[in-house]
Amino acid sequence: MPLLLLVGVALVFAARASAAEAKRDDAAAPDEQAVLVAEGKALFDSVDAFGQQPSQGPTVAGLRVSCSTCHPGPAFTDGRNHVVAQTGAGKTAPRQTPHLLQLKDTGPFSWDGRNTALQQQIRGAVTSPLEMNAAREPTARQLDALAAFVETLDVPDATPGVDFDPVLAERGRILFDQARGTDPGQEFNVPLTVACGSCHIGPKRTDGGFHKILMPFGDPVLDPGRVEPDGRVRGFKTPVLRGLRFTAPYFHEGLGGDPTAMRTPVNSPPRPALLETVAFYNERFVMGFTPEEMQALTEYLLSL
Repeated sequence: MPLLLLVGVALVFAARASAAEAKRDDAAAPDEQAVLVAEGKALFDSVDAFGQQPSQGPTVAGLRVSCSTCHPGPAFTDGRNHVVAQTGAGKTAPRQTPHLLQLKDTGPFSWDGRNTALQQQIRGAVTSPLEMNAAREPTARQLDALAAFVETLDVPDATPGVDFDPVLAERGRILFDQARGTDPGQEFNVPLTVACGSCHIGPKRTDGGFHKILMPFGDPVLDPGRVEPDGRVRGFKTPVLRGLRFTAPYFHEGLGGDPTAMRTPVNSPPRPALLETVAFYNERFVMGFTPEEMQALTEYLLSL
């Protein structure tokens, strides 16, 4: 066989072998990711993976805590307030357990945005004496596994006629983006009239920013939320609205409704809690929504 022909045949077989190897690598990558997710799920439910000691947090005092203790399904939140360490001076403050649905899209993490990476957020909960109170530092592999598991958690689509009223929700969708409120804190660009959609923009319904919630100037004493190095109070991170029907009560301190007292049955949409939250913002920004309009906004929020 001529030399050039032999070379050509060898190149063809080499190319085929390379393609086969690439296919094997592609097949192995999802398998490795699945292994990582499975490891993360096991760690998520474990009360001893990090040598957890009895927690010193007031709401879970004396318990050996896993991630799932405070983050049970279906939204991976217990809906309770827990005392955690604040950013900055190291004070403590009550914080509602954040839900984990679509968490990968909500960075920076924590109500005050203290952590830029999900692994940082997880490590903080694992090592905090007020939370999981681990006796040993989690490894990089463990943090990656937990992050991989959490990143698989998504929001199921809402069902019209079951989770929300579609006619009212469409009316609420229009109202949501109507600029009709005032901005006494002047956090927004001119004109100063604001809509719900001024903070909750885009498909994720969040601007990714921080805002003063309780009052125009924030709360610099009791619970300021995010505070910049120069002392400027920024407030709290704008939450993603998708999946709100699973996550009552609302606000960083859980004052927007009580999911156990206000749902009948427990698994029905939390309309009273959401309506209470809408009413708060209606007053806070002087939106002027009527009771009927607030009901429509509530149905829209339930549809997300």
